Amino acid sequence: MRYLLYSMMVIFIVGCANDKQNLGVPSWYLNSPQNSSTSLYGEGEGYDKKESINNALSSMSSKLIVSVKSIIDTTTTANSDQYYLKETTKNVVVEAKKIEFTNAKVYKIQQVNGSIYTIMEVNRIELFDTKYNKFQTKHKSIQDRYNDIKRNSKMQQIKELTALKPKLISAQSKAILLNAINKSFDYEKYTSLYQSYINKIDKLKAKLVIKVASNHNREFFKDSMISALNTENYRVSSQNYDINIVLTNKIRYSKAMGWDIAKVATTISSRTSTKVLSTKIINTIGRSSSNKDNALNDASRAFEEKIKNIGINNLLFEK
Repeated sequence: MRYLLYSMMVIFIVGCANDKQNLGVPSWYLNSPQNSSTSLYGEGEGYDKKESINNALSSMSSKLIVSVKSIIDTTTTANSDQYYLKETTKNVVVEAKKIEFTNAKVYKIQQVNGSIYTIMEVNRIELFDTKYNKFQTKHKSIQDRYNDIKRNSKMQQIKELTALKPKLISAQSKAILLNAINKSFDYEKYTSLYQSYINKIDKLKAKLVIKVASNHNREFFKDSMISALNTENYRVSSQNYDINIVLTNKIRYSKAMGWDIAKVATTISSRTSTKVLSTKIINTIGRSSSNKDNALNDASRAFEEKIKNIGINNLLFEK
């Protein structure tokens, strides 16, 4: 019986405290309007007007992020090829977080007990029109650039499309964000187009044949270069090749504290039948407790890491 009375008293006290808390917050804030086809809303609380408004705008962008994630999940589930890249998924959330609501207006604001409560409103149609016009400018720039790129050689197309890729991913993200603002916007028309441009990089790589040669009878470094090329989806063959990569290794062996050490300076020359595309020198060190060959093999592993960090495209095309 005492336990029952005690429990009822606790419930009563907690209930009263909650009622007092609720009385301190405006009812219109607790029951803020839901997003509609014409308006977006965000709620914020702060110690001053600026903080309260900024928090309300952050709330608004958070709601857009939820919508954006829903779009991505629905689309990638519906499409068997799942052409959306991981970079796009991450980038679109970033775009939503930093979106500028230039047409935002104070819907309601009130100061209560030292806190300012605000609901911000954005006209969805005006916001879409502003973002859409900027998007179309970017889209035209991408189209013009792509039309210029496709006139070039396979090698030049790979280089320039790879450089364009970050802009394509950004444009994909902006298209998805536009759909989050206006559901009637056909974002897939653009995201699939941009993805086809990104996919063309690997298609061109599959057509471009690369030969790898080395001046050393031990093919550790040659094998490392081929491995790096394969990772980037380049085709390697000694027949009918477009590019010849020649590795010239200068090796210095030494011994220290029982370890065999191989210091290697590798000159990487990339060339076509008519011109040198690039020349790079990479220095590596390998160690082994058993023999020189293993030390050289260890240096080749360091070589592979370095060429991956530099980037195959930079090794192939950048002088």
